Amino acid sequence: MDFWDENLRRKTTEGALANYVANSDPDGGDHGLAERPQMAFAMCYVSAHYVLDLIGEEQAPGILDFCDDNLD
Repeated sequence: MDFWDENLRRKTTEGALANYVANSDPDGGDHGLAERPQMAFAMCYVSAHYVLDLIGEEQAPGILDFCDDNLD
């Protein structure tokens, strides 16, 4: 994986931030991420790994559920 690849960095950053925004929408799926910075980080971290195909669609929800249960 080429970490200096600007397209790869942009894709990863946009994926993570889009997930954060989608899960912080007070009119939709607000998960209180503004008050839970560790969970916000975990969500962006897991999203970035999903975008990079380092984890699969089956693994991401389990990781986030674990974080939700054990962070804070």
